[in-house]
Amino acid sequence: TEPTYFTDPEIQEMALHGTRLGQVVQIGSHVVDKYPILRYMPFITARLRRWHREELALFRSLVAGVKQKMVNNKNQAPDSID
Repeated sequence: TEPTYFTDPEIQEMALHGTRLGQVVQIGSHVVDKYPILRYMPFITARLRRWHREELALFRSLVAGVKQKMVNNKNQAPDSID
């Protein structure tokens, strides 16, 4: 485990995504809630799709970082115990 701080970029980005999620999940917060047919109009949902891509990129980068640390730790482990 590593210490984390609220000023860390990843933490800041997670806070941003949490705020966005709080806005989106409120009933009636999006025009698609009132007019479901609009979900098929790309310009209506473009912002939500962009937010989704950004969130996926963040979490994929975090998972990739953990995988890389696991590989590094495996490579640093002793080969045999005497």
